[in-house]
Amino acid sequence: MVPASTALLEALGDPALARRWTAAVLERGTALLAHVRDFECAQQGAVSAAQGRVQGGALYRVSLTHSPGGALRGDCDCPHAAGGQACKHQAALALAWRRHLGGEALAGAMSGPEPATEPPVKPAAEQDWARFVRQQPAAELAERLLRWAARLPELRKELQLWQQAATPVQDLAQAKKVVTTVLAAPRELWEWRQVSAYVRKAESVLGLLAGWTARDAALGLGAAEHAWLKLWKLLDTADDSNGEIQQLIVQVGELWVAALQAAGPPPAVYAERYLKLLDADDCGYLPVNAALVALGPAARERLLRLLRERWEVDPAGTATPARRHYLQHLRAVQDWDEALRVLRARLQAWTDHRELIETLQAAGRAREALQAAEAAHRAHPQAAELTELLIGFYRRDGWDEQVLQLYRELFDRQPDSARYQALLQAAEAAGQPRAAERERVWRELEQRLAGATGWRESEVANLMLTLWTDEGDWASVLRWLQTPRAVGETALLRLAQLLPAEHRDAAAQIFKELLTRSMRAAKSPYAQPLRLVRQALQVLEPEAARLWLAWLRVEYRAKRHFIEGLPML
Repeated sequence: MVPASTALLEALGDPALARRWTAAVLERGTALLAHVRDFECAQQGAVSAAQGRVQGGALYRVSLTHSPGGALRGDCDCPHAAGGQACKHQAALALAWRRHLGGEALAGAMSGPEPATEPPVKPAAEQDWARFVRQQPAAELAERLLRWAARLPELRKELQLWQQAATPVQDLAQAKKVVTTVLAAPRELWEWRQVSAYVRKAESVLGLLAGWTARDAALGLGAAEHAWLKLWKLLDTADDSNGEIQQLIVQVGELWVAALQAAGPPPAVYAERYLKLLDADDCGYLPVNAALVALGPAARERLLRLLRERWEVDPAGTATPARRHYLQHLRAVQDWDEALRVLRARLQAWTDHRELIETLQAAGRAREALQAAEAAHRAHPQAAELTELLIGFYRRDGWDEQVLQLYRELFDRQPDSARYQALLQAAEAAGQPRAAERERVWRELEQRLAGATGWRESEVANLMLTLWTDEGDWASVLRWLQTPRAVGETALLRLAQLLPAEHRDAAAQIFKELLTRSMRAAKSPYAQPLRLVRQALQVLEPEAARLWLAWLRVEYRAKRHFIEGLPML
């Protein structure tokens, strides 16, 4: 395990996570923690990084990086993150990273010393009205419930569900009818609060399925299949932003495979029933590995033959899930030769090459995987992920010169702080002075900045500022900023926040400049400008702070709500 720095542990602690994600998003991330796959973390110089895949509405690739003095930076290919938001998949990866580094105990470790153990809290005393109800005769309670149910449709529905759940079913048709009733939803579930209320009611189907399976595994199996299909159909019209229906689907899938195991290997024709469940599954929630074992040889062989026939209709096609389904099951049974045949039938996009390389690795064919990675890099030299895969192979084999060359290509095409640190580390591994490589990089960045205009100029300037900030080279960055630069607010704010005490005057000046920019388009309640004011006051001397506040009250006197929000000294 890579040793974690104190700064990284703090960035993964509760206070830091709460600043980056809202409580609701962290809760959703916690729910997705069990669905983090292929987790990896590494340290390159001063920069730590983690990556993995998180199964949400789809299987998303997620990455996080951290540099000393900075907060976590994340990336995810989900639609929510595409808009620049910190998504629940990034939160799940952060929690997985924390668990990997130090276990669940880290959750509280970042909040300060462990509080003293307190005596257990006694359960709250039952309220008077509840005790009163318990003391009433059953017949009286029943009469009142019936009268209230006649006036309240929701209560009447709850009682009807109770009746159906408590009535033993005689056959699968009756069980399906009960499942349909329990999972019946309002006409529209477009609002997430409605979805939450629906799921709380629909969860009662889990107990029914478990009970039926215990009494009659075949009945429980059929009922679980029916529930699976009903929920997937419902998901097409529901706003499941919180993933609550999807979580219920996962739980039904677990009960389905438990029923399949309890019923014993089914006949070969069960493969057709299995395919219906697979076709409904848009997110990969079906527990394929466990199911293939439970199917037994006859149904498993027929299933693989049906999947192969579907794929052979259009071996190079991308319009149907036939290829994805076939590959998923081939990997589960470890039929690597057939999986590789399917993958090589379509090597077009860079993701096709990545899938081939990953499958060769899973099959233990290291030499072929290296050859595939080299061919992929030649076919798609701009694909950074393929380049990083090839770097991994070269590093494994000790080809340090080739690693350095690839990192130079990668940084030249898509420069960022993590790749900068990795490049310097690769230079050292190849026997070249770190200082000389750093000088070469900065010379190229200066040349690139001199020839850039518009947004490209801002992009290079932001990168240079970020690299200096990560390195703590305060003298260079402050000297460079003496000339007006096309630097963005985010990079400047981070610099101002990290400047040490001996540069407090420079930090105050940056906060003031950011406030001027912010006020040009700011509107009430002026949250961001007022936050900048407070940060500037923390580094200003008391007399300078008092004079500056007086100037602000004059300069922005027309913005009444801003003036009202200014602190008093």
